[in-house]
Amino acid sequence: MIAKYRQQKGAILALTALIFPLLIAFTGIAIDFGNVYLHKSILQNSADAAALGGAKMRLNGKFDKGTADKKAKALIKDNQKYALSDDPYLAVKKSKSNPKKTQYYVVKLTEKVPMIFLRYFNFEFMEISAHANAKIYTESTSPTFPLFNNLVTFENSFYVVNSNQKEFNGNIIHTNKNASVDIKHDINSSGTDECNLQDSSGRKWNPSGDDYYNGSLAIPLDDSKNKSLKDYIESLKNSSSTKKISMQNDIHSQTLHSSDLSKSKVIFVDGSGDGDKIVSRIELDGPIDSDPNATHILIVTKGTGNLIVKKDINCKLLYINLSYDNFAIETDSNSDVTLHAAIYAPNAGELNWNPSGINFYGSLASKNVKIQSSSRTFTHESPDISGGDGGTASADVSLADDSDVDWS
Repeated sequence: MIAKYRQQKGAILALTALIFPLLIAFTGIAIDFGNVYLHKSILQNSADAAALGGAKMRLNGKFDKGTADKKAKALIKDNQKYALSDDPYLAVKKSKSNPKKTQYYVVKLTEKVPMIFLRYFNFEFMEISAHANAKIYTESTSPTFPLFNNLVTFENSFYVVNSNQKEFNGNIIHTNKNASVDIKHDINSSGTDECNLQDSSGRKWNPSGDDYYNGSLAIPLDDSKNKSLKDYIESLKNSSSTKKISMQNDIHSQTLHSSDLSKSKVIFVDGSGDGDKIVSRIELDGPIDSDPNATHILIVTKGTGNLIVKKDINCKLLYINLSYDNFAIETDSNSDVTLHAAIYAPNAGELNWNPSGINFYGSLASKNVKIQSSSRTFTHESPDISGGDGGTASADVSLADDSDVDWS
């Protein structure tokens, strides 16, 4: 009996010695392939975001690959948690079925995922790849307005103080050939005023002269060059999806809040009726939309309508102020906040930028623009608008499979 037990014990030990390495190998395979799956998921999400974000980039209303590549690389940097093994592949491909009106912005990413357990079996890494095709319609279904293709567009004057404390990333264009540009800098050690603006790379420049003149743009809404923008605003006014507000009947004060703007993608505030109260303040005192790609549109016909930025606004706001009063952007706090907005004030005598702690992403357009106080950064960002509902321009780009992409 004892001999038989010893034989069984020996057999179990032999079987364990045989199975144990296999268990380690299977465990290693499960862990390594789980890690590869995680990397693959992140890589695909990064490629999707880069393709869609890049495909939306337009210059003068048309898709621009150079701008798209910069945007795609920035999105890859933001979304990619692991190092890529090669530079991103960024290309524009034609459509097989409709090459004249449709093309694809293609992003391909590759990564070498290091093995954890399988490296002991001479598998050092596994190379994975992910690609995404964003479909671009050459004939955009969204309205595009060249006025918003610049960081600042002004007609008569552009005034900046403390220019050394500000960073301008985007074009500053004047529509009047004889416009006035006055840029003031803190007096330096030699007692002279350098009068320079600078961008994120440290490049200094002065937006005056023919290089920054564009006579094809128009600030006034009634100018014939702005017919498409005027028609667009009129279509929003008459759209059934637009929430129309009378300050006299709907709101008992002269202040709008973020909570009011969140109720609809498009809000039209008409103060032209007899006895109507006018909008004095728009207090951005909380989030408008949780979706950073969403666009909300606010149109005010009368009143100062000053923007008071109290909290981060991470969705996109298109604010059209048609009042003839001077208009200001302000904040009641010295803390940093972020504002994504395209601001158009065609009738105001002056657009005043007063806050000291706003990182601005968007576009400013008015007859006269005055940027005072100290501030953080001004970075150009075009508004995403479509149809008449104020949503994002998703109809112009979409992810697609490989079936219609011409890879030749």
